[in-house]
Amino acid sequence: MVRVGRLHPSLAERSAQEKSADASMPIRAPAAATLTPDIFDFAPQALGTASQPNTATITNTSNSTVRIRDILASGFDFTETDTCKGTPPPGANCTIGVTFAPAVTGPRLGTIIITDSDPASPHFLGACRQT
Repeated sequence: MVRVGRLHPSLAERSAQEKSADASMPIRAPAAATLTPDIFDFAPQALGTASQPNTATITNTSNSTVRIRDILASGFDFTETDTCKGTPPPGANCTIGVTFAPAVTGPRLGTIIITDSDPASPHFLGACRQT
């Protein structure tokens, strides 16, 4: 059974206020770059030795170029190398290789931070972790 009726005045007023708040909120543009995968799990690695790199891909999904500004590895157990220089045109991609080399024993976490001209920037490849 469906009942149709009028809203209580306090609910109608609240609804109008919420609509007003929604209208004033900025609309975020869809991401112009996608990152896949967005997380890496590394196997246990002996101290002082480096893993084989895991690779992630950044793809420009927009209709214009995306300017890659910086790619940074946080933590001292993870390093990155990349082919992401300049401004990839629409549909182009570049790769980020992440290597794990533990300096101490125990579980380790890290993040790769990618900043670019995408309105959804920064992007995070994280947490890189040893399992």
